[in-house]
Amino acid sequence: MDFPQRVNGWALYAHPCFQETYDALVAEVETLKG
Repeated sequence: MDFPQRVNGWALYAHPCFQETYDALVAEVETLKG
């Protein structure tokens, strides 16, 4: 995912070290949503 990412009006910025963790979390949430 590219940053900054907009979520509910918030601009999210992430350090490159956390990019992989963030992407894994987003993928897990999408899976749980169905």
